[in-house]
Amino acid sequence: MGTVTDASGAVVPDAKVEATQTETNEKRTAASNHGGVYILSTVPAGTYVVSISKSGFDVFEARGINLTINTTVRVDAKLTVGGQSLTINVLSNAAELQTDRADVHGVVSSDDLQQLPQPTRTYEGLIGLLPGVTPPNPGFAGAGGTNNPARSMIINVNGTSASGTNVSIDGVSATNIWVQFYSTAVPSTEAIATVNVVTASSSADQGVMNGGGIRVQLKSGTNSFHGSAFWYNENNAIKAKPYFQPAGTKKPKYTDNDAGGTLGGRIIKDKLFFFGSYEGDFLREARTVSRRFPFPSITTGITRGCPMTALTTSNSARFISCRSGKISDI
Repeated sequence: MGTVTDASGAVVPDAKVEATQTETNEKRTAASNHGGVYILSTVPAGTYVVSISKSGFDVFEARGINLTINTTVRVDAKLTVGGQSLTINVLSNAAELQTDRADVHGVVSSDDLQQLPQPTRTYEGLIGLLPGVTPPNPGFAGAGGTNNPARSMIINVNGTSASGTNVSIDGVSATNIWVQFYSTAVPSTEAIATVNVVTASSSADQGVMNGGGIRVQLKSGTNSFHGSAFWYNENNAIKAKPYFQPAGTKKPKYTDNDAGGTLGGRIIKDKLFFFGSYEGDFLREARTVSRRFPFPSITTGITRGCPMTALTTSNSARFISCRSGKISDI
């Protein structure tokens, strides 16, 4: 949106406004009204070139307009009388003060998701860094997980109920209708372009939220081919043994490989595009659980001696005598 005026400050009605997305060459057009104001709504996020023209005036052109989801970008134009085009290069359009919207929101960009360290490898792991958002938790029985698209975490905003947090992906609600504090999908971080989180004073278009509104935008195909590949490995090489594990026994096995990639591009230039992503988490893990069992003599009231320790792994159980140190398998 913006206002079109001439050199004297008078409004210019019926000026032609054209916004072109540089990645796909998609064009949106509008015209300024009697007050010189124009609005382009429902514009996809991306980088744009805005061109404003009217007969008898130079063409105004602003480049590098970066539009993200759930934001309003203002491009005001001052037309000068003439017949030659006037180009204005905009290096940054980030406003210090948001004047066109009343909501309070934070943004997690694609660079944040890929560069900042996070143990969960999900966008939810970084949302807790935003003001007013409590650290996400996995909920009951560890329902949330790492790199699992079907296992989200619980997110509270500004002390409100977790059921008041609404998640949408590319404009489609992803809130679980049965358990409202979970979302039905958690996209791979490599497939996410940006995440916008509204924490206060939400507008009417947010809807069905009284705590936080999380808007996830996925990457898309463009006229140029682009992609990524990754492989994260975690093992027990430098991990310590469990505290109660007996001396002389090996550390339980733990190998976690998280690998995947993305690919996007064009099928028909300026018309048809594609984008896909894959992420797989391959975990091999053994668990060690220690249990203490009393000798039969203790049941008769004799408390001298010491109990035996049971060392249980994923596929066997071993009893270790504290007197002889011998190990017996069952």
